[in-house]
Amino acid sequence: MALHGELKNMTLPDILQSLKANRQSGTLTLQDGKKEFALFFENDSIVCVHPGRSSREYFPPIVCLFLNITEEKMEREFKKKLKLSIAKRLHKSRIAGASKINALHRVYLTESLYDAFTWQSGSFQFKEGKTPGAPFDEDQLDAGLELDIDKVLFESMRRADEWKLITKFIPTMDDVFTVVAGFSSHVDQFDEPMRSVLQFCSGQNSVKEIAYRSGLDLFTTAKIISDSLENQTVRRIAPSDLIDLAEQAFANGKREDALRYFKRAIELDRGNTDVRRRYADACMEMGIKNEATNEYKTLAQLARERQDYDRAKSFYRQIITVNPSEYEFQKRLYEMLHDINDPETRDTGLELAATFKRLGLRAEEANMLRQLIGDQPEDVACMELLGEAELSLGHDKTAAEIFFNAAELSAKNDDLQDACRNYDHVLEINPDDSKTRKRLDELQSGLYQKNRQRRRKIILAVEGGIVLVMLCLYLAYLTVSVIDYLALRNRNLHYLADGDFDRMHHAVNDFEMKFPFSLIKIDLPRYRKEIDRLHDAGRPATNPADSVQFNADTSSVVDGMSDSVPDSPVDSMVQEDISDTVTSLDSGGNIPEPPYHW
Repeated sequence: MALHGELKNMTLPDILQSLKANRQSGTLTLQDGKKEFALFFENDSIVCVHPGRSSREYFPPIVCLFLNITEEKMEREFKKKLKLSIAKRLHKSRIAGASKINALHRVYLTESLYDAFTWQSGSFQFKEGKTPGAPFDEDQLDAGLELDIDKVLFESMRRADEWKLITKFIPTMDDVFTVVAGFSSHVDQFDEPMRSVLQFCSGQNSVKEIAYRSGLDLFTTAKIISDSLENQTVRRIAPSDLIDLAEQAFANGKREDALRYFKRAIELDRGNTDVRRRYADACMEMGIKNEATNEYKTLAQLARERQDYDRAKSFYRQIITVNPSEYEFQKRLYEMLHDINDPETRDTGLELAATFKRLGLRAEEANMLRQLIGDQPEDVACMELLGEAELSLGHDKTAAEIFFNAAELSAKNDDLQDACRNYDHVLEINPDDSKTRKRLDELQSGLYQKNRQRRRKIILAVEGGIVLVMLCLYLAYLTVSVIDYLALRNRNLHYLADGDFDRMHHAVNDFEMKFPFSLIKIDLPRYRKEIDRLHDAGRPATNPADSVQFNADTSSVVDGMSDSVPDSPVDSMVQEDISDTVTSLDSGGNIPEPPYHW
């Protein structure tokens, strides 16, 4: 007898009681949207369950938890081309006994059956048959399930009542618990099955994982944990604790454990962006780009919802860095920046246009550039890129118009080189365009004159700079010569007082050789003549200790040095000193002690 209908009209317990009363055998299928469940009913018992997925999809992770082996090892096992069920495959590889694996599978299938009792909507259909066929697979058939209908119905009602109490303490089976410090050393003293549950309450396993690892059903596991939580034997792990565990595991090189802790922390607090960001960064370091992209995408969406656009922009940039050819995220970033009038909107749009070009999507590139030009109608650079895109699409007339408009804007902005280049593009497309050629000739003529004037200005600026530098150097030269000249006059005053005419003569010669281009000129013939006359009038200069005879014209020696420069306060002082020295000569012609000591 075929049976079908809606669960809102006939619940699963009613369906099972009806099948038992009629002693029917066959497959009962439940469906609610994408959810699916099936069981095979035979001789008042449920002998097989299909939880909506094949065993290869859901069972290997459970086996990994139960046997405490890595997923990589399980993957290597499944790469072997053996047409065996999971239990037989693991038994053949001596990883675990088939009976042990089948017992674990029976626990999972039983829990799936009790989950089906919570369905409130959907459709059902029963097909009679003596043997189970599709959708049951070999592993589900080998599990050896045999559940009495009456016991299943009674247990489902009991669970329905007790689940309400359990969920007050454990709202989700993804919660993580750990034994309180005072009881952690006494776990072995508890009776079974409590001991099996508590030994896995280590702050690393969820309620579901504890059930799989201990080999118990989910209901029994959750009941023990809820009772322990009420008795303060265990406590719930906070997301911050899991983050600390994740970072510790990552630092110790246990990257898989670190990712597991991060995932658990995210499950406990899905709105915690800091946890998600750390998890995404860890995935990036491990090279898990798809997972990192998904997390950055979620982070960007959360940031946009909170109007934290700076963080959203940062997360979108991270996604683009990981997937430079994934233009969808660049598009989302551009749309967000455009909506908030961000200054980076144009640059982001150009990056998106460049991505379209790199991927060969020239039509999308042209549309993107049109949007940018719509926001900034005088953007010559975008117009040039749009002209190239239209030209690649075969739209010659449109491209010529765009290049012409770009040239006109460049000429308007006095950028003659860009204008000439864009006019050249127009003529390459349409060589017979007389209007464009005329405009190009005018601009090229004006560009030549402008370049000539620019070169002339540059030459004049360089020449002026050279003259200025030379003038500065010559002023420095004159300054040094004046300073040296003043020092020379002081030295000659000393030599005059000592009667050392030879040194006076050499000092003057040295000055002339050192500063041949100085404006200070000494009347050397007159100066030397006066020195020679004074020298002949007195004693030889080689014996400065002897007295020297001078006449009234002694001061002319200094006068010959000072005629060529104007008087200054310094010159006046030196002349007064020389006059004082000359007039202080005694009547015997002896030179007194020099008034200067150098």
